[in-house]
Amino acid sequence: MGGRKILEPQKRLLTLEQAAGNLQRSAIVSLFFLILVFSIHKIGNWDIWWHLKTGAFILDQGTVPKSDIFSFTSTHAPWVDLHWGFQILSHTLYRMVGGDGLILFKSLLVLLTLFVVFRTYPAKEYKLLGLALFFLTVLITSYRLLVRPEALSMLFLAIYLKVLWAYTEGRRKALYALPFLQVLWVNVHGLFVIGLFAIWSFLLGEWMTTKWRFFSSPNREILLKEVRETAERRHPAISSKDNSAAVKDIGGRREAVFLTPNDEPNKALKPLVAVGILSVLACLVNPYGVKGLLFPLTLFTRISGQARIYSASIGEFLSLFGPGTSWTILKVSYVALLLIVGLSFVANFKRINPTHLILCAGLTYLSAKSKRNINLFAIAAYPIVLYNLTNGLSSLKRLPKGLAKVTKFFSWCQTPGLVALQVAVLITIFLAGTNRLYISENKHRSFGLGAEMDYYPVRCIDWIRAHHPKGPMFNNLGLGGYLIYTLYPDYKVFIDGRLEVHTEAFYSTYREAMNHPENGWDNLQAQYGFGWAILSHSAGSTDDLIRYLYHRPDWVLVCIDGAAVVFVETLRSGNDDKPIDLKDWLPDEANSDSIPGFSGFFSPLERIFNRRTPHTLVMPFQLFSLGNLFMTLDRPEKAAEMLELAVQRSPGLKILHNNLGLAYLRLGRPDAAIEAFERAASISPKDAMIQSNLGVAYGQKGWTEKAISAFKRSAALDPNYEEALNNLGAAYWQTGRLDEAIAAYKRALILRPDFADYYYAIAVLYDQKGDRKQAVIYARKAKALGLPDAEKILR
Repeated sequence: MGGRKILEPQKRLLTLEQAAGNLQRSAIVSLFFLILVFSIHKIGNWDIWWHLKTGAFILDQGTVPKSDIFSFTSTHAPWVDLHWGFQILSHTLYRMVGGDGLILFKSLLVLLTLFVVFRTYPAKEYKLLGLALFFLTVLITSYRLLVRPEALSMLFLAIYLKVLWAYTEGRRKALYALPFLQVLWVNVHGLFVIGLFAIWSFLLGEWMTTKWRFFSSPNREILLKEVRETAERRHPAISSKDNSAAVKDIGGRREAVFLTPNDEPNKALKPLVAVGILSVLACLVNPYGVKGLLFPLTLFTRISGQARIYSASIGEFLSLFGPGTSWTILKVSYVALLLIVGLSFVANFKRINPTHLILCAGLTYLSAKSKRNINLFAIAAYPIVLYNLTNGLSSLKRLPKGLAKVTKFFSWCQTPGLVALQVAVLITIFLAGTNRLYISENKHRSFGLGAEMDYYPVRCIDWIRAHHPKGPMFNNLGLGGYLIYTLYPDYKVFIDGRLEVHTEAFYSTYREAMNHPENGWDNLQAQYGFGWAILSHSAGSTDDLIRYLYHRPDWVLVCIDGAAVVFVETLRSGNDDKPIDLKDWLPDEANSDSIPGFSGFFSPLERIFNRRTPHTLVMPFQLFSLGNLFMTLDRPEKAAEMLELAVQRSPGLKILHNNLGLAYLRLGRPDAAIEAFERAASISPKDAMIQSNLGVAYGQKGWTEKAISAFKRSAALDPNYEEALNNLGAAYWQTGRLDEAIAAYKRALILRPDFADYYYAIAVLYDQKGDRKQAVIYARKAKALGLPDAEKILR
């Protein structure tokens, strides 16, 4: 008989299982390809450079530095450099295969780390659940995949958890490798203390399972089984199911009546106790001895002490939940994982493992306090959540039919869920590989090999080497690492990222000079006698000082490149360099080949990775930063010139059109500004800032009603966007709509209750309405907040 062959039910079922299996394998491959795409991005951090220079110093001198050698402000200050192992390794790799080799080596470390995490607790039954959780883990860990020592700490933590997890399941041989791994860890990164925390968390947790029946652990079940088997061998009359004659409590059960004290379950904890003690002692095997062991405590008190000056001002130490933080993919994923962790413990309430509680509590605290620790939390949380949820779901099978339907639902979701997951992963690969993900998140990152050149002032370094400016330098903190790499030993830096070297008081003085140069710069200048300064203009924290020095008669701007500016002092230092002529100045954009030693074995591969496709978005960071610089220097015509070049190169980026519009506004060209803002709005119609800026342009043109409509759209898109409410209040005021102006300013006041100008504006508006009582109330508040103009209303 002709026609299509009909599958028998059993064969059809087998085919569906095969399809699900193929989808699972495909999803796993896609997830690890996504990890590779996330980890291959251009080097854009300053700290790697002082690590490379220190590695070269150690190999040249045959010793690890014990005091600061790189800065003139903290010379001879004690320096506990526990990164020395990483520094030797990274310097050797850099010398052999260049900067691209470092990126690829880091990518291999990341792949290995997440493979170990993935295999720590394999999802045997609920594959979709495991893969979805792993996707969430990958999204979170993608935040800090940097060429820094923490890449090794992530790998060590993953290995420790894998080994300790295996110990709880009865596979204990690998446990004895941990003290040796601890010796390695303590000599590559200060986060070695996380390894000790993991070991002692497992020890405490496993001990708790032997004392309280409420808690559960795979190891407890194994120990109880061993107890029964030993009892049966010594007294065959006792059945393994017969616990009636037992008189010894083990985990809440009376099981060990026939065992000697040496056979008690605590005996099984002795290897873990020994490994824990040996691992602590292993931390002493470092060039600094006890000081090295206590180094994490020193660093923690610096970051989390009472002053908290570092954690309040350095990006990686900030919390995701701090004031002004937005809801990025990282924040959403992290909050989602926190909620899932909590729900997983509820789902597995009857079999809670205390080890998991301790680990999650400790790493949740660290990750919530500082976003640089979020990767550590995600690595530990993945197997714990999977363990809790799979046990919780499995227990539903033993419940009445109504609840058992939940497990059937999960089974039914497997195939469509895997398809949806695969699509989500492929979309993420596309977005990351074409830089769209990073640009949408305002993240300074680009897929590919090479270096983010707006970080590295190669042309300014060339100028310094050619002109040899006299006197000590001043530099911003971030730039210090690259200056150490390129200028030491000819010049020593003022400050760099080694927070353990510089004191809190010194850092506070530095911050005052950066944020309030009119108050703090002269004192710093008098103390150190700076002859020149180099400042990164791609770091927004330098804007105030750059503007201040540019307008000082005793400082002249002598060099600009795509990353930094150089000023020299001309009255006292003996420098006689002429200021740069900005009128005809054009950017000389650098590439990775300009960084000493960066090009290497993988340079041809760099060209392949960086090849653009029609879908790739490339952020012209150097031109973008130069545009911001010239706005800071009150040169909007040069800013517009740089941003016009940037828009020509990448016309699909809203931020370039928006900033170009701001430059046109400063130039008094509202028509050009409106055109730029409207292009930005066409790319991102729901951007509140762009709508507000468009309203300002309408107002400059004299189109007040259109300006009000734009401000209202902005405030509707983001009710917490204070600038839109401020502009809306001013526009209403201009048209004589005083009540609506008051309402807008009061909404802004809710967002910024300590801003005196809002109180004063409301006071004036009430005064114009003839409501003296309300006018006086708001004027008094403005005066109390330090606004002397409020006295005009109070007279």
